[in-house]
Amino acid sequence: TRLASISNNHLGLKCEVCGHNSLLAVKILIDRLEGKTSAHDAVKRLRCSSCGATGKASFVITYVGGSGEALIGAKTKGD
Repeated sequence: TRLASISNNHLGLKCEVCGHNSLLAVKILIDRLEGKTSAHDAVKRLRCSSCGATGKASFVITYVGGSGEALIGAKTKGD
């Protein structure tokens, strides 16, 4: 997934070395990297702020905001 396509989301990150968890706005990554960079490639470049391990994080793409906004476009034919 390219960062530009998820610019209004966050990455939920977990360091696989020490277990530290954090939430990072994708817009911050786009400002530092290019929007065409994939989320996987961006995460490989991140360093844990707790233990210093680089490229050892797992991640999930997370929407932070109102649930109504998250569901825009989720309607089906039956709705």
